[in-house]
Amino acid sequence: LMPKIPNLVIDGVRKPKRATLRRYGLSGAEWMAMLRSQGGVCAICSRVPSSGILCIDHEHVKKYKKMPPSERKKYVRGLACPHCNHRLLGFFITLDRVKQVVQYLQRYEARK
Repeated sequence: LMPKIPNLVIDGVRKPKRATLRRYGLSGAEWMAMLRSQGGVCAICSRVPSSGILCIDHEHVKKYKKMPPSERKKYVRGLACPHCNHRLLGFFITLDRVKQVVQYLQRYEARK
């Protein structure tokens, strides 16, 4: 059993519910360590959203929902605000795809 984490707000960020942590195989201490390692902000835009919610971002892999939480934890990438999590890190984003986006934008900038 995971220790109970009080529903606190830390520097404007709300701690996730126990059920959310369980879903990703994280303990409260692991979530806190992740938050601290990111400086208490979104890993992408470096802001705290007004909602105070940082999503637990994870890689979308086959059969993720059927994995035990200890396996799911391996695919957690970090904490992101809802905007960055859904718009920038969306479904099936990969390093190769991000590189293609960067090249696309570089080609555009070179044409300007």
